[in-house]
Amino acid sequence: MGERHMGSSIHGTQYNWQDSGAKAPSFTFFLRQRVLKAKDRCKLLCCVSGNPAPTVKWYKDRRELSKYDCRMTLSDGVATMEIIDCRPEDSGKYSCVATNTHGTDETSCVVIVEGKEVTKEQAVMAQNLIKSGEKRVTSPVEAVKEDTTPKSVVILPVVSELLCEPSFARSLPETLTTKEGSSLMLAGSVRGDPDPIVEWYLDGLPLYASEDITMTFRHGVASLVIKEVFPDDSGEYSLKAINSQGEAKSKCNVTVESLIPPKIDKPPRVVEHIMSQTVKDRDPVTLSCTVANAEEFDMVWQHNKKEIDPSKHFQFVAEDNVRKLIIAEIFPRDAGVYTCKAYNKEGESFSSCTLVVSVVGETPVIPQFTAFPASATVQCGKPAVFVTEIKKPPLQLQWLKDIKPIDESSDRYKLMMVGTSAYRLEIVKTSPTDSGQYQARAAGSKGDSYAAFYLNVVDDEE
Repeated sequence: MGERHMGSSIHGTQYNWQDSGAKAPSFTFFLRQRVLKAKDRCKLLCCVSGNPAPTVKWYKDRRELSKYDCRMTLSDGVATMEIIDCRPEDSGKYSCVATNTHGTDETSCVVIVEGKEVTKEQAVMAQNLIKSGEKRVTSPVEAVKEDTTPKSVVILPVVSELLCEPSFARSLPETLTTKEGSSLMLAGSVRGDPDPIVEWYLDGLPLYASEDITMTFRHGVASLVIKEVFPDDSGEYSLKAINSQGEAKSKCNVTVESLIPPKIDKPPRVVEHIMSQTVKDRDPVTLSCTVANAEEFDMVWQHNKKEIDPSKHFQFVAEDNVRKLIIAEIFPRDAGVYTCKAYNKEGESFSSCTLVVSVVGETPVIPQFTAFPASATVQCGKPAVFVTEIKKPPLQLQWLKDIKPIDESSDRYKLMMVGTSAYRLEIVKTSPTDSGQYQARAAGSKGDSYAAFYLNVVDDEE
């Protein structure tokens, strides 16, 4: 996200719950209603963030609880309150209040502990839950008169039929476009039972709260706020809601427009090509090409269609718009077809050649090229001419494009033999489909020889 992350993206590092920026307390996981039986253990849990780290206090019906009432813990933003042996009189409204120097936040829930009798207090709490629309209430609990005969009553049972997987009452927008330097806010309304937890992602990678990113989930509304966005913050943002019944996801494709107009470049064009040659075993070899038309481009070198990595044996050199492959010491295993590819987001251009490695004391048994066809870059519609010469006439000279023989009967090609050892291929009027790697194949009684070259056909507008 630009320089403010000092080298880390918004989804590259998981931040501690205590953010580095000052922030008031905010509960990210709320207390939930509980219905228990006498002598059960009651444990309430909630999660809070803030900086400096907030302190928390627990209350029952507005009375602050102490360590003599229950067990309380706070660790890494997770606050818990536990009553080991519940009694009906423990029923009530419990609250957790978080405080730091920047503010206060609170979360509450109702706890009902069932006994043999339903107290007036429990009945009132149950009625309040019913009126508030609590899904787990299945039938009203009537107020109990003082002379009511003791009986066992089940209050607020959990009904599995009413549990539901998360769903979005309001989804994220499908697309959103904003300017570089502005803030970004995404929000979705989520419902589900049990209450879901929510997670945010960018291009499938999780996002975490930081001094630049604020995440909240209150009253069913999940929001994500990024203080300042940059073009590399563009992507697919997704909000996932999860509970025990399932999960739901909402997505938004965000585009952050740069304040600096995009730089317009042109596709690279190889104007001086690497050259085929016959070299001696253990000699140094340099392949060089010149690229024009583009201000910025990258280069890839290949040997027999496999990409070459720079090493002591293969060195890459860039001098202005000239690119070189330096082979410190060539061996027979280094013979074959070499291809360089210059490319940027606007296009690409190629050049190919063949290196033949001769070894002292060895007599070649396959046809030997004395002049190789050269790679070329030509304007669309112009002719392209390639000539090769062989020491002794082969059994056959065949021209191939992308490994397949060209159609010699087509009037698009002119093929001829020049003298006793030279061969000429002319493409009368080139088109973009003529671009590709070509080879001259010289067939011999003991094997074939190949000479590779590349043709780039470019438009006048490039």
